[in-house]
Amino acid sequence: MVALVFGLVGITLLPSAHAASEVALVTPSFIRDLGYFETLDYNRAKVAKRIPALEAALVKLIPFLKTQIVTREIDSQSAAMSMAYIAMYLVNTGYGVQHGQLHERDLSAVEPSSRNSIVLSLLEEAQRLSPEQPMIGSWLEGERIRISGGEGFDHLIEKTKTDPVFSLFSALILAQEFKVTPAQDDELFRQVQKMTSDESPCRSGKKARTVACGASPLVPYSRQAAALYFGDAYLRRASDLLNDDTITNDLQGRHFAGMALILYGSLHKNPQTSVSTHLWRNETELNIRRRLANLVIWGKINAKPYFKTEGAARPYQCSSCHSR
Repeated sequence: MVALVFGLVGITLLPSAHAASEVALVTPSFIRDLGYFETLDYNRAKVAKRIPALEAALVKLIPFLKTQIVTREIDSQSAAMSMAYIAMYLVNTGYGVQHGQLHERDLSAVEPSSRNSIVLSLLEEAQRLSPEQPMIGSWLEGERIRISGGEGFDHLIEKTKTDPVFSLFSALILAQEFKVTPAQDDELFRQVQKMTSDESPCRSGKKARTVACGASPLVPYSRQAAALYFGDAYLRRASDLLNDDTITNDLQGRHFAGMALILYGSLHKNPQTSVSTHLWRNETELNIRRRLANLVIWGKINAKPYFKTEGAARPYQCSSCHSR
């Protein structure tokens, strides 16, 4: 028997997937208790050291999970989310390698050439098991685009119209990685405008209280990420309009910069988010954006170069919403 211990959490993995009945059910809560969300932020050295061991444990859990699905020891919805969790952990680790915070030599559980295929197979099976979960469909769509090098982005943009929460987040994150066309950028901006208007599904009726539109123990900083992502969309558009040598666009450009400033500033002004914003690891980048928005309003700076910096890109990671 092989014992893998993470901090105060110990799990025992048996050498055969056929012994899955003797192993705890691989439920989402089981995976979370291993330190899942606590180890997403690979930018922190202490966290990065824990990632290879946890990734190895999650990969070893895959055959047990599959056996539990076949034997119907675990329900399909829980199994689907567990598969999605494992897949997205592999994605996050891959980004850590890409950004130079993690090293392939330390990640023995997954061959670099097979990481993407494992991710896709897990997400595809998760969607088959639980097609009604919008998060899984959004993650799968996003990973297909990422792995293909940006192909199929129009389809994800279409999904933002019917699923403006999860799909829009995925699209805004991917738009930082791949060059989007002016038409795609316009459509994304229209969806951002909708989400920050009275038409937003997060501002009406029961939907305003759903986890998708607010914070929860699993996504404690979702409000911060949403305000930053939406604010960034407005600030980029403002910089375009104020630097296109068309004076008739300046008024609208300043209006959009003002919207960005309102979104960024709302996190500190709102009693529900002010304390958590001070704990958010991206608060420094948020404050930089607030200063930029003020300068853009008065036409003293073009903010577009800032968005090409490593610091500006850092909030567009899993840890932005999830890290504890």
